[in-house]
Amino acid sequence: MKRRMLVGWAAALVAGVWLAGSLAACGPQVPARAASDPSPAPKTAVPATPAPRPGPAVVGKPAPDFALPTIAGKTTRLSDLRGQVVLVNLWATWCPPCRMEVPELVAAYDRYKGRGFTVLAVNQGEARDQVQAFAGQYGMAFPVLLDQDGAVLSSYPTRGIPASFLVDRQGVLRQIVVGAMDRDELARLVEPLLGS
Repeated sequence: MKRRMLVGWAAALVAGVWLAGSLAACGPQVPARAASDPSPAPKTAVPATPAPRPGPAVVGKPAPDFALPTIAGKTTRLSDLRGQVVLVNLWATWCPPCRMEVPELVAAYDRYKGRGFTVLAVNQGEARDQVQAFAGQYGMAFPVLLDQDGAVLSSYPTRGIPASFLVDRQGVLRQIVVGAMDRDELARLVEPLLGS
């Protein structure tokens, strides 16, 4: 029994080495040039490297930049808001805690917008019409953005929604809050950043 297992292992090892050698030889074949051949070496296509995605949001580091369409069809970019205190809020209309928090965000925006505060309400994957109707019903005058493919969620990972990411005037992430915030918590987090 042991001998049969050893023979099986040896056969698998030999097959694996042969297969690896065969695969290493696969790929685009470029004809060899003679040393005296003056023609330039043939060009091989280099695959395009996708642009690097921003890393995850980390408190004390620059907030990952993003650009998303608003419900009005314009594009808003986080980095264009440098100089303001920005609350990036990930939410959805179907989420009960999100629905409870929206009036508090609207009140905070109205209270602090004159001092350089804004909210970016980043909706998670819902239809524009549905989000637009909700925003109108709740009086969301700040930018309401559509994160249809989860691009922002991948850079701002969270255990759940609502989730808020507070960014200072220099673009540095200062606070992450998972769960609905009330007036007192918003004031405690936002007011110190407005003074800086």
